[in-house]
Amino acid sequence: MKSEPDLQIINPGIFSQLQDLGRYGQSKHGLSQGGVMDERAAGWANFLLKNSPGNALIEVSFGQAEFAALEDLQLALTGAEMNAHIVDQHSSVKTPQKNNCSFMLQKGQRLKLGFATSGVRAYLAVKGGFDLPLKFGSISTVKRNFLGGLDGQGGQLKVGDLLAVFAQDGDFIGRGIPRQFIPDYDKQLTLGVIESYQADRFSREQKAKFYAAVYKVSGENDRMGMRLNGEPL
Repeated sequence: MKSEPDLQIINPGIFSQLQDLGRYGQSKHGLSQGGVMDERAAGWANFLLKNSPGNALIEVSFGQAEFAALEDLQLALTGAEMNAHIVDQHSSVKTPQKNNCSFMLQKGQRLKLGFATSGVRAYLAVKGGFDLPLKFGSISTVKRNFLGGLDGQGGQLKVGDLLAVFAQDGDFIGRGIPRQFIPDYDKQLTLGVIESYQADRFSREQKAKFYAAVYKVSGENDRMGMRLNGEPL
């Protein structure tokens, strides 16, 4: 691993974690797959920097995070709109930073995110990816498995954490997501259902009742699944 840090966590916000696409083929060890919650937004963040789709990035939930560049860095920000700004530490000049594009964060500058105004999670990727050791083939932070993240134990990012970055190869080329591919996070979604294990234990009438009813996602949800509130079957 690289010894010199390149990015410092000034404020992790409400909830920020290191994530990638997760751990595949590890269920035999009793491990959750984990990985990013919004694969499309995370994928675009890495694509904008010409990274591998599986490169590690920072998943910022709800916002209020702040990061300081210790070296010149090529970054990309996608996902939820969080009113991002770049703050120059020497002049205190505050410049708005667009979402869904790549940009430069110069040494001594900070990227500051506000509260999410559309969507929940934003993704901050760095050119080349973060230089972190893998646990079962991934750096994905999964608290319930005590795996991944900067500490390797499933901990979220905290104030003062330092992250090393692989070499920033190539000149910076600003890129953005084409407008037609930027999702509207305020738009209502229609989800499909794939009947799986134990589905045959429910009668036809109970299945019809399920498909016709209204359910809401409860507070009991994580990367493994979401529990719904509604009339039980």
